[in-house]
Amino acid sequence: MSSSRKPTSRRPSPAPITPAAAPAVAAEGPGAEPVARYTWEEIRARVPAADAKTLARYPVAATPNELIKEGATLRSERILTDLRLWLGDIVAWWSKLTPEERAATVGFSDARLQVVTHHAFALIGLVRRASKSHAKSDHAAAVAVANTAYANAQRDRQLLRAVLDQAAPAAVGFAQSVAAADTAASDTAALDRTLGALVELARDTLRRGGPVAEVLTADGLTEASLSRYVAARAALRETHEKIRGAAGDGPVAQSELDQQDGLLLLHMEGLRKTFRALRAHDRRAPQLIARSTGSYFGRRARKPDAAAPAPADGGKATPATR
Repeated sequence: MSSSRKPTSRRPSPAPITPAAAPAVAAEGPGAEPVARYTWEEIRARVPAADAKTLARYPVAATPNELIKEGATLRSERILTDLRLWLGDIVAWWSKLTPEERAATVGFSDARLQVVTHHAFALIGLVRRASKSHAKSDHAAAVAVANTAYANAQRDRQLLRAVLDQAAPAAVGFAQSVAAADTAASDTAALDRTLGALVELARDTLRRGGPVAEVLTADGLTEASLSRYVAARAALRETHEKIRGAAGDGPVAQSELDQQDGLLLLHMEGLRKTFRALRAHDRRAPQLIARSTGSYFGRRARKPDAAAPAPADGGKATPATR
């Protein structure tokens, strides 16, 4: 990886995969017709998944090491930024063509669209896993905070139980209600349920009034003071979720990200060449502008033997099976 890559700061993250009711509309430039913009979720909904046979049919003419070298030159989020725009434009254009027009379009097909989309989502998955595995560095700190929250919640549970027990003699059967609420607190989930049950019992008792409520109020337990126990329970849950997030789904090697980056870059290069030729015959075909990846494709254009997606060549190409 080159020294200008800044490997320690590479934390790629794709555009959020969030639903949208309709694509946004943007213009490519002065006088240009608006083009559709889709979220990743919308692209996924519009492009059928590629099967293994289709993926194997579209390799790239590069070895894994060559893909890693190509991918190491550009950050993943820059690739995904351009690719989302490209795929959105292609999907919008392709969906408007009749079956006859699609069949007559040489150089592009449903299969190629499915393959590139598949690899885009494979990279999104790697990026997400990489982000989670990076968060593992904070796992020990998250555990320490969670342990503190657990200890605080246990102390608050014990205090609330003691307050309720002291008020129990004021009404027959209330002691049994307290015991039923405080069943277990041996782990985070059990403590969460038990503290919640005790809070609800206290709150319901105060709401209904009566002898026990009078004792509780006299001892300082009111609806307002119950907020302390509600906060302790919320902290318990929040810190537990942070531990789960910091644990991640397993590490992702930088070479794994780079290889997928390189694979997509070569597929993107093939798309750029194809659509440049298609637009010469039909201006409706989208113009695939390299906004975030321009530096990469500029370098590639100056290379005399630049690789690109190609048919399998006796095993030297890398099959698109990820």
